[in-house]
Parts: sequence; C-alpha cells; structure tokens
Amino acid sequence: KQGLEQEFSSYLESIGLSGKEFSIHLETGGKAVVSGLDEAQKEQVEVYIEAHWEQFKNIYLTTSKECAEMTDQEYRIAGYVEECNKFLSNTSGGKVSVEDLSMERIVTGWYINSENIVGLPSVIASYLNSADSTDKYYDYKQMIHSILNYKQEHGEIPQYHMNFNWSGKEIQC
Repeated sequence: KQGLEQEFSSYLESIGLSGKEFSIHLETGGKAVVSGLDEAQKEQVEVYIEAHWEQFKNIYLTTSKECAEMTDQEYRIAGYVEECNKFLSNTSGGKVSVEDLSMERIVTGWYINSENIVGLPSVIASYLNSADSTDKYYDYKQMIHSILNYKQEHGEIPQYHMNFNWSGKEIQC
C-alpha cells in the first residue's frame, strides 16, 4: 500500500494536484471513476488509476472493513461476481451483469433434469449452458451457478464496493 501511495502522490504532484482530496470508485473490468476534481484533472487521475487498477483493487481487498467483515463464503462469491461481471460485460457490451441472471430448473420429483442460466447474451448462452468440465466456459458456468444458488438461499448477492478516498497523502478505504 505504501509503495502505491508514494507513486500516486508523486504522480499527483507532477500534474499539480499535490495535497488534493478526492474520491475514487473502481468499477468492474478496470474502469475508475473519480469525483471531487475538475474534468481535466479527473481524466488524468482516472487514466493513472486504470493503469494501476489491480494494485488499487488489491489494497481494497486487503484493507477494507467491508471485506474484513465478509464471511469466507461471501468473500468467495463476491470474487466470483467480480470475475463474472467482467466476463459478462465483455460479452454483452456492458449490457448484462450477474444481477440480470436467473436459473431455470426442470425438476422431476427430487431429480433436477436440467439447469439453464437465463438472461445471458445469446452469443454466449449456449456455450455456457452446455459447458462441461473440459470446456473453457465451464468455470464461468460454475461460478454463476454458485452466485445464483447463494442469491436463492440468502436473497442477495455479496459484492465488492471498491470505494476509496484520497486524503492528499494516503488511500483510505
């Protein structure tokens, strides 16, 4: 964390923003949204953060109170949500997220005949729903099943809310 804070502070100083305070929100897929700066400054800072998105995300995952308070299962599911939302955003042009998905099950007695993920972009639906353990889409299918099963059991989907404040000197989650 300290290394990134020092680099970030040096960068901000180089563009004339030394000591400035602002807020940062990391979105799925590497996008950053900064508030509290004028438009030109905002764009410069967003470009820097997006280039270092993984480092900022890792700081959030290791230092945020939200993550510390999650159970192991919630933390795992939130990670799946992050990964699947990135995948779905890429395959749908940003139009579909895990929140848009549901499970369709055909059941006979106690036996589940089939399960299909509903709400997927048509381009990827057949690939995911028919994926087996040797298919490259199988991991996404399993993650989405875990997410939707968690939602069915708990009524909500745990997610990371990657929000930071830059105090002029340090990153605060």
